[in-house]
Amino acid sequence: MFTISIKHDFDRFAATLDRLQREQLPFAVARALTDTARAAQQQVTADLPAIFDRPNPFTMRSLTFVAARKDRMFAVVTVRDIQGKYLLPEEVGGERTPAMATRRPGRALTEPGPQLHRDQYGGIPIGTVRRLMRQAKAAAERATQERHTAKRAAGRKVREVDTRDRGVFYVGPQGHGHLKLGGIYQRLPGHRLTHLVAFAAAAHYHPRFHFRERVEAACVKAFLPAMERRFAEAIATAR
Repeated sequence: MFTISIKHDFDRFAATLDRLQREQLPFAVARALTDTARAAQQQVTADLPAIFDRPNPFTMRSLTFVAARKDRMFAVVTVRDIQGKYLLPEEVGGERTPAMATRRPGRALTEPGPQLHRDQYGGIPIGTVRRLMRQAKAAAERATQERHTAKRAAGRKVREVDTRDRGVFYVGPQGHGHLKLGGIYQRLPGHRLTHLVAFAAAAHYHPRFHFRERVEAACVKAFLPAMERRFAEAIATAR
């Protein structure tokens, strides 16, 4: 958490006001602080598409603010808790792990492979991983059934059927054999393999959000106009 202080000599300013104006000053300040926080929230939200590649609607709803009151002379601009889990590494850098998942912890992070059809935000479409896992499971079950059928027909042991020939197949997070990276694979023509979905133990980030700097700049820009407007409104309303 950090604090942005917009310092003005309110005591000296208040000394130049008459009684009615001094009484209205706290209301004006609280409303101006709230307006400032709202303006910063809106400005940084508008900047998100320039900071991140095609942020989805959930990310675009990341920022919120808490209004000031007469008895609480501060307003807060913050990131919602759920979005904050995956935006924090974008702010401070470092590593994101499966334990930091926004919905439930997993064994690995899922990343779209080069051949996977992505949604309009560049991510994995909802339900895609479950669908591909069902396909891989069905392919493995068919291969097992074919192996048993061949074994019964031949009356002897036969080699394991290679489920990778079934198009889509699953490799656990730790990899298997020469496939060092887990995920969901697809066999392409020419005996080539491609990742549809890759499993990663962690993702590494460099700071690029700069949330504090952006909020501070927006607050400094918004406060004085908001203060002038709210003070004039407070005086006009009191009369």
